[in-house]
Amino acid sequence: MFKCESAKVVRDCTGTYLQIDKKDYLVCNSAILKNFKEGQTVSATFEKADYCSEFEGQVVCMMYHKNDGKIRVTSVK
Repeated sequence: MFKCESAKVVRDCTGTYLQIDKKDYLVCNSAILKNFKEGQTVSATFEKADYCSEFEGQVVCMMYHKNDGKIRVTSVK
């Protein structure tokens, strides 16, 4: 479990990310961030994820978004 006091919410057609120390992490359970605006800084607790079952069968745009892995957010404020 990891905790970050200043993660920035980043969204595009490829998904929702938390930007931590200039690195973007793809959020598997992005619905947890639905009440937070693009660019907003949040405090989040998360764990690394090897696989995102939430993305099965989901169509995303053809754009590439470099990221440093997948995470599952357990709490955010």
